[in-house]
Amino acid sequence: MRIRSPFNDYYDTAMTHGSDPSRVFIRNPQTSELKLDRDGDGVWDRYGQLAGIADAFELRNQSVYLSACLVVFCGRVYKALRVHRLHGDAARAVADVKPNEIEQRVFYDGVEARQYLEALLGRERLRKKRESLFEYDNPLANGTLTDRLERYFSQQGSAELMQWSIENRIAIVVLRIGGRFEKSILQVNPPLKDIQFYRLFGAAEAFQELDMFWGGVLTPESNPTIGISEKDRIAQHAFDARSFRKGPSRKR
Repeated sequence: MRIRSPFNDYYDTAMTHGSDPSRVFIRNPQTSELKLDRDGDGVWDRYGQLAGIADAFELRNQSVYLSACLVVFCGRVYKALRVHRLHGDAARAVADVKPNEIEQRVFYDGVEARQYLEALLGRERLRKKRESLFEYDNPLANGTLTDRLERYFSQQGSAELMQWSIENRIAIVVLRIGGRFEKSILQVNPPLKDIQFYRLFGAAEAFQELDMFWGGVLTPESNPTIGISEKDRIAQHAFDARSFRKGPSRKR
């Protein structure tokens, strides 16, 4: 598979090991804003509840912010937890790059995220129960952070958007989920290195998944099945015109 794109991503390096020039993935990035209706029936509305994992913690000389993100990769859904560490008491609205940013980490595994946050925030903060007035009906917003992380990362890698990806012929989507009163950002074919997707799929693995999806899952649409006549189908099975007929009997 060859990739045509206005930018380079981390898995592009896998093309140096050889690729099929007849198979082309055009990686054209697009961005739009969404207002997720949690009671709506839109494709992305169901994921608005993931915003309940968002949280903020004040440490001695820094602030830590958690935010939700969703990656749809080759039809499968992966939830990502973004952790921003900023110097001092920074604003809650955290962009991708801040002058006062200490570190940004993205986690795709609940155990790994819990271990990191326990070392950073302390065990007591992870065990302290939270009750949100604005998200009282959201299990991701209430309870201990340990429990909330476990709920957040459940069913990781589900194929619930496989049909949507196939019908729209879209291999990569990133949804940065805003709060209840904030818009979310939907990105089609963005750079996955910005969301640290290499923590889940290495360069060779990501390229292989894309190659199989683009050249395998989507192929039947461009290669329709050729119909075979009943006459030819009988011949394929080594039958002839007399195979299902009773031969003439001899008269005595």
